[in-house]
Amino acid sequence: MNVPDSLRPGLGRRLQSNQWSSALGTLPHPDTLRPGLGRRLQSNQWSSALGTLPHPDTLRPGLPLKVPLSASEPSISPDPMAFPDSLRPGPTARRSSEPTNAIEARSRLAAAVALSAVQRPTTVLSANTAPVRFSDLQPMQQVYQGEETGKVFGTSVKYLNDRERAGFKVVIKDGKVYDTTGQLFDTRQASTSFAQNKGRAIFVMDATGALYISNEQTRGKFHHSSFFAGRPVAAAGDIRIENGVVTAISRKSGHYRPTATQLNQAVRQLNTQGVSGIFVDEDLS
Repeated sequence: MNVPDSLRPGLGRRLQSNQWSSALGTLPHPDTLRPGLGRRLQSNQWSSALGTLPHPDTLRPGLPLKVPLSASEPSISPDPMAFPDSLRPGPTARRSSEPTNAIEARSRLAAAVALSAVQRPTTVLSANTAPVRFSDLQPMQQVYQGEETGKVFGTSVKYLNDRERAGFKVVIKDGKVYDTTGQLFDTRQASTSFAQNKGRAIFVMDATGALYISNEQTRGKFHHSSFFAGRPVAAAGDIRIENGVVTAISRKSGHYRPTATQLNQAVRQLNTQGVSGIFVDEDLS
């Protein structure tokens, strides 16, 4: 460009209007009209410049340089969609018409789009979590709600946490029932709330088929609801076990009142683990 250095911007010099006239005559797009130079032109200077500059850079959106126009001059509102992508605001630039959080919003959108392009991990059961086998669950009877705070019996019913419940879980191996210490389970010294059921223990089965048994049931202190803190179970009742061998099972549970179908779920689960010859007691008296 045949423009002397004295006419170029950024040198701390201010040009007179007659100098601009000569410069604009040979410079269709003078550097002083480009954005970001911090120079402000008078309206009469813009009149001559706009004659040869249909879309001066200073009129493009997102630039801090404002052009003062007189009332007699038409207002120019260029279509921002007509500009190339290189002139559009980036992640760290904001149009003056955009809200103050526009940059943050664009960053969040870009992150969401990037995440959607990556395959999200699927939720799987951990190695210590058994799969759900039974969907027919029985909720606790509404009348016992609040028993853990003493509202039902006048004493607080014990509700086990996960660690405490683990101590009542039994293991079945080769058709025989073992306690957590590896000893054969036996209920001949057990007692329940039903006096005629001496020699039987209370049990519940969860949705995975795991069996929990207690040789003691104390009214107002420990019930079928104690095992899972009143949450639904797949089966509940009492069971008779002699030296690890299951001899009888029933669905006697006032807290849950399980159905015959739910009792059969427990029987089928025991059968799959090698337990056979079980007497199913349907006497609920």
